Amino acid sequence: RSAAALVYERVFGAGDVVGAITKLAPWQRLLTIALGAALAGLLGVAGERRGGGHGVGGVMEAVALGTGRISLRSSLWKALGCWCAVVTGSSIGREGPIIQMGGAVGGAVAARGGLSPDRARVLIAAGTAAGFAAAYNTPFAAVLFVLEIVTSVVTLDVVLATVLATALSTAVTRAVVGGGPIYGQRAFSLAGGRELVVYAVLGVAAGCVGAGFGRLLGDAERFFDRLPFGQPWRAALGGAVVGAVAMGLPGVAGNGYEIINLILGAQVGVAMMLVLLVAKALATSVSMGSGTPGGAFTPSLFLGAALGGSLGELVHALAPAGETPSGAYALVGM
Repeated sequence: RSAAALVYERVFGAGDVVGAITKLAPWQRLLTIALGAALAGLLGVAGERRGGGHGVGGVMEAVALGTGRISLRSSLWKALGCWCAVVTGSSIGREGPIIQMGGAVGGAVAARGGLSPDRARVLIAAGTAAGFAAAYNTPFAAVLFVLEIVTSVVTLDVVLATVLATALSTAVTRAVVGGGPIYGQRAFSLAGGRELVVYAVLGVAAGCVGAGFGRLLGDAERFFDRLPFGQPWRAALGGAVVGAVAMGLPGVAGNGYEIINLILGAQVGVAMMLVLLVAKALATSVSMGSGTPGGAFTPSLFLGAALGGSLGELVHALAPAGETPSGAYALVGM
């Protein structure tokens, strides 16, 4: 976070990635994002050569099989590649490499200590939760994520180790960057029971958008796999596509954090939210499909926020009095 903020301030004279990309001329946006993606692709190749799986999938394999290995060096290379991609405006989340690196630290500790595969799985799970908590400042969500998604097993040794590592990670993170919610502190409440009907509609719509986004991610990956050239050219091509989108919509740059905050504060119009919904899905699919190291979690939150915020604005247009702010719908969409 500190290194990224330093780049935005010293190089771009901005406070965040969206502000940095907005300050550039359209052709500079395309070039910057493409070059950053190419560099990220090179660093990703360096990480792949050291093995150890990729992202959350590699962590899950290491935990489930017991014999799986997460290379700490590989994770560091991929995390650095992800940082380069995010700082230069690729539409990618930074959580995947951070989560992988947390698990890799746990695996490295287990290897140095000569621990059994069962104990190694526990430490990998604990490190994964610590990485998740550091990325989002959400300790409870980190524990639930690991127990539900990574291990799929709730046992006392896993729970205790995960809770302890997450608490320590959260304490360190908050000591450095502060203890407030990363998306700001807001208060939303239900205006009336009839709103539950709208939230039900939002739930169905979000499910459809999520399924479509997953299919788009797969299609993009298959498209880039069929290209006759490898990395870093694939990542550079993906970055060029994202840059072309950012020439007209700089809001697609980065993981989506900045625009999510604006949507939660009802500072984005419904037309722009719908455009960003489509553009962000396309840009993230291209970034990930081209092999740029990173994750899709925060971009997924972006899509949910844009969808929910759009529905909230529509509700306000139809019934302007006594309704919950559109930011509440964006939060539910996330």
